[in-house]
Amino acid sequence: MYVALAALSSLKLSKEVILKVLEVIKLENLPLFDGIREEWETRARVDVLIDLLEVKFGMVPEDLRSQLSKIKDSGTIKETMRKVVNAGTIDEFTRMLKN
Repeated sequence: MYVALAALSSLKLSKEVILKVLEVIKLENLPLFDGIREEWETRARVDVLIDLLEVKFGMVPEDLRSQLSKIKDSGTIKETMRKVVNAGTIDEFTRMLKN
């Protein structure tokens, strides 16, 4: 109900007013939000990983992008980022992933 109220309120009120009234900090402690923050953080890290690949090697093939998007563990994401940094080519990176 709070989320719907916030969405509707955003049509007329500023973000700061909505956050103050709804006390978003208290919302984060509701059981409904368990795991959501962690999932968002993981998605953000995977996005950074894919961006890193794009900056270093250019366009990332869709199948590789899909494979990387399935990573859920932050340790695996960190290890995969190190592989990106150490790889000389995207093919070398792909081979490193398989090992």
